[in-house]
Amino acid sequence: MARNYKAAILITGDNTGGVKAVKATRKQIDGLNKSVDKSGKSFKNYSRNANSSSKALSSLKEQAKLAAGAVGIGLLIRQAATAADTMKQLNARLELATNSTAEYEKAQSHD
Repeated sequence: MARNYKAAILITGDNTGGVKAVKATRKQIDGLNKSVDKSGKSFKNYSRNANSSSKALSSLKEQAKLAAGAVGIGLLIRQAATAADTMKQLNARLELATNSTAEYEKAQSHD
């Protein structure tokens, strides 16, 4: 009859390798958490900067409207001055024509 033998291997050791792996994993997770925190802060800064830029653009838009209004008023004043000058010249011509016509009629009536 054949004999059966059992063989076993007994491995002993401590858990220092496992502890090192857990510590390394913890360091990596801490690093990732710091990166996430930095990303969050960067996004908040970006958001603040975007809001500031938006406010600055709105202010610039309002200033542009005011400048356009001032230019429009300036053009209106210029056109009014030009119209007044034109009216003055027309008045002078009409007065000259009226005087000339009156003198002509006076000269015609003495004949």
